[in-house]
Amino acid sequence: MSNAPSRFGPKAWATFALAGYLGILFLVVALTLAPYRWNSSALLHIDTSLALQHPLPHGVVILSIPGYDGMQYYQIARDLPSLFSPILWSKIAAIPPTAYWHQRILFPLLASALSFGQERFLPFALLSINLAALILSFLSVLTWKRGNATAAFALGLCPAAMVGLHFSLAEPLSLVLITIFLIRFVERKRMDALGTALLCLSVLSREINVFLPAAFLLLSLWKRQWRDALLCLPPIIIFALWQGILFSIFHKIPFLVSAGKHSVPFLAMGHLLLGQLGYNRYTLSSFALFFFFVLPSIILVLAHLFHSKHLDAITITLFFFLLVMLATPIFIWSSITSIGRAITPVYPLFMVFGCLNPDKRVTILNVLLILLGLSTALGLAFSLHPFVLS
Repeated sequence: MSNAPSRFGPKAWATFALAGYLGILFLVVALTLAPYRWNSSALLHIDTSLALQHPLPHGVVILSIPGYDGMQYYQIARDLPSLFSPILWSKIAAIPPTAYWHQRILFPLLASALSFGQERFLPFALLSINLAALILSFLSVLTWKRGNATAAFALGLCPAAMVGLHFSLAEPLSLVLITIFLIRFVERKRMDALGTALLCLSVLSREINVFLPAAFLLLSLWKRQWRDALLCLPPIIIFALWQGILFSIFHKIPFLVSAGKHSVPFLAMGHLLLGQLGYNRYTLSSFALFFFFVLPSIILVLAHLFHSKHLDAITITLFFFLLVMLATPIFIWSSITSIGRAITPVYPLFMVFGCLNPDKRVTILNVLLILLGLSTALGLAFSLHPFVLS
């Protein structure tokens, strides 16, 4: 066998990998939008209820099925100026979107800024943000000195990425903010001002992300790293302040609405296996996520914790979020479109953990995660719904 070096260097392979990812990403979008006359508003999944409550601009896709969270972010972006007018708060609180969706304000805020307040550009702005976030997530892992193409594809095509892209959700934005934060933290072995800023943005993109600075705060206190502990506080404070503002508007604390949707922890998968929700493509997709990613990841992390001489922040935090996945109620576990995106920080945490602890088991799980994400994306793309235009 020849020992001659490959004609392709690392930069060339990175270019090929990026081209491949972009091809997959835009193919998924094309397959999804083609049946809807290439109208990007189809990704918002607006239903007739929102169309009746909020008059829509001309040419917006309205589906005949119940809508999804993306339509709420779209409406928040449309009504964004009202949030800065206390005299209009009673009007905002009267009809959806409720406080639950307003706590994820960063996504509609960026869309409103990108569209320059023009409603006709909002659907494309939301799509552009998600595409940019996923591409940047992919590149962050691909170009990281410990990163590799398999890990980058696993993150860029994970269920949270594909479901978030299909439904115009806040998960892609959450993924990129957490990924960049984690890589910076590992490289510097400490918190810094930019890391704090990234965490501040992340807690405004998804409420589940507040557990990330909270976990790092506790670990910093345990290790007596007082400066790092102080830098973990601003994201928590900003999250609390935004929750307080939303309470002033809606008279409900949205995070408690999210946390209130619970049942007895750690029993959901058992009930699902016993057929409580039946056996169909939705529950089978959750079984696939559990047996091909969640369960083996827990086993892998436990083995690492058992053999490791010291407990690092990435491994402990990953284990915590995996346990949070197990503790979620059965209605979240009913489909990969729910459980696959609900605990978004799991994916960047696993990618960073895998890059720090590379072996065949990590590679296998990355490949399985890619297959799960692609099957989810294609399944959603080929699920067509009747529609009309506003």
